[in-house]
Amino acid sequence: WLRKHYGSSTPNSRWNELSPEAKAAMRKWLGAVSYQDFQRLVSLILDRVRLQDHEYNRLRSRSGFWSNYSDRFERIRILLPQSSVSILGSCLSHQDVEILQADGSDPTEVCIFDFDAWFVVEFFRGNGSETRILNKNSATEQQLFASELSIKQLRYLSLNHAVHDHVMCWQYFCVQWLKDRNILPNKGTEKFDGLPYQYNKYSPQTGLPKPSSENMRKRDRSLGYWKQDIARLEREAKRYCESDEKY
Repeated sequence: WLRKHYGSSTPNSRWNELSPEAKAAMRKWLGAVSYQDFQRLVSLILDRVRLQDHEYNRLRSRSGFWSNYSDRFERIRILLPQSSVSILGSCLSHQDVEILQADGSDPTEVCIFDFDAWFVVEFFRGNGSETRILNKNSATEQQLFASELSIKQLRYLSLNHAVHDHVMCWQYFCVQWLKDRNILPNKGTEKFDGLPYQYNKYSPQTGLPKPSSENMRKRDRSLGYWKQDIARLEREAKRYCESDEKY
């Protein structure tokens, strides 16, 4: 009800009638509630969906990372493949989720986060397993929050937009990547949830501690393979969405 009548992204809402203090409080509250939906879904998947070890670890680290931004987004859209819906079944009875359209892609859950000037699309698992970011405007809002979507369509919509990896040390670089777009962690953040204590100290000026030289070398090797995967997935998405195949 509050999002409908006072949300900053809702047409004809009463957002502009709120004081600066009320706007800040509203954003924080709506963000916290939206994050709970995301966290609950991640917990269900970790508990019930059969995942490979690297998928399990990625998903758990993803949940921890976004908890540090929970005050910053107003709403999320949760999209699940039919396979996950079938497994989770009645556990989703209180979840606001939608089904991804089948397009031959590896199954993955997706969350779309609505930040102030950006939409962030988070792919949970599978090849790529990336984060994409799109400028917020009425066209992208219609596509991402009011249309049926598939994995290939999501990648196609963001072909000309920035994309980030989830290979080793991704958190350090992702914090900087988001900061460049004025997406900042929750106010007062001093330690990042989801990271080992030697890497979780956060500074608004410098971000997270820089990874070691050895970890950077490992990251560089993994990043090369990830870029190849993303290039292939984007070519497949482009071919699919620009042909009659999807029909």
